[in-house]
Amino acid sequence: MKMLHLNKRLVRGRISGKNALDLNGAGSQPIKRGWKAYYQSLLKLHQRLLSDRADQLLEIAEPLECGGMNIAKSASDEASQNLALCEVRAEQITLHQIEEALERIRNGTYGICQLTHLPIEKARLQAVPWTQFSKAAAEHLERDLRHRKVKTRG
Repeated sequence: MKMLHLNKRLVRGRISGKNALDLNGAGSQPIKRGWKAYYQSLLKLHQRLLSDRADQLLEIAEPLECGGMNIAKSASDEASQNLALCEVRAEQITLHQIEEALERIRNGTYGICQLTHLPIEKARLQAVPWTQFSKAAAEHLERDLRHRKVKTRG
């Protein structure tokens, strides 16, 4: 069985903000008044995800019991740990997207679709504040991705 060993001090240090991006935007343009609420919301979400990730990584860092009499329990524990690792990876992707959205707010490009260069709908920004695409552009990209997957299978 595969075991994951993490140094708890290293995990806490990386998550506590050491080596983190400058999320406060020091040295960048002033935030436009219309985006301040989004900026604050994204900062809070970022901090919450970092905190959740810290807890998950500390839980994952606990060594699995190898061998033993109960093979089913060992397999279940390993499956649970693998699921937790997948969740951490998904949250890492979201954290990265939030950091990019905060940067777009700071540099004045937030709310502009990176595909069409047109404004992103306010309702979409409220639902997914870290989005970089309008609803139409996101749907287009998803259709294109599905089409490519179908082509590669056949």
